[in-house]
Amino acid sequence: LKPKISPDFSDSVESETIQQTFLTCEVPFKSRNFSEIEHQLHYVWYKDEIPISVDNRILELSSYPEPVKQLSSSSSRQGTYSCVVTVEGIADRFSSQFVNYYLSDVATYTVFLQGVDVSVGYFVSLMKPMNKLISDVKEDFPWLFRGFEWDIQMSWKTEENMSVQLLLYFKTRFWYETQLYFVLKRKFKEEVLTITKSTSVSLELESADVCFEQALPSSSTSYNVTFLWKSTKQTKSAVSEPMCLNGIY
Repeated sequence: LKPKISPDFSDSVESETIQQTFLTCEVPFKSRNFSEIEHQLHYVWYKDEIPISVDNRILELSSYPEPVKQLSSSSSRQGTYSCVVTVEGIADRFSSQFVNYYLSDVATYTVFLQGVDVSVGYFVSLMKPMNKLISDVKEDFPWLFRGFEWDIQMSWKTEENMSVQLLLYFKTRFWYETQLYFVLKRKFKEEVLTITKSTSVSLELESADVCFEQALPSSSTSYNVTFLWKSTKQTKSAVSEPMCLNGIY
């Protein structure tokens, strides 16, 4: 028994399509009528390997309850989906393939904040000057993006400091993404000292889904090599390893 998710997207899609998009976990039965066994089947959907509370063979991308994100928008619905099927009376679990669902008109950035013994709420308050910075960019370069949203991705605490990672979503066009990246990096570098001058907090801004830099030092990855990066049309979720490699030298 091998469940299959359909449709299996081969490329990224426009964010407007998410209102009409649903995934189906199809269960093939060669020798039995599906209707005879359908009531014995149970489904668990996963997004980025995190379970979603939907026990149904159909998953509506625009309306399922988000397992982690506070933000409920088309941007946060991006990810890698899979489904697992169980049959009553059978201990085995049957897993589908992984399906990537990413938006071609949404650019994702990570903001990494770190400080000494401060709360998540304190970090969230820092988004006020960040929002102003981005609004200023939009005012100066109105063609670069049509809007933005942000959401907490994760937070963790050690004996020495508190860290929070945020996701910023920019609605833009693919052909503007390179320009948007360098404008944001320049503006962020100019303003970050103002934002943090009276605090002990550090901030970093990076693109999470498109690789723009010419090379990535091996010290930044778990590999003992240097990677060449390239721009890509496929939007990707935030990860710790490069996903758009152009070669190794």
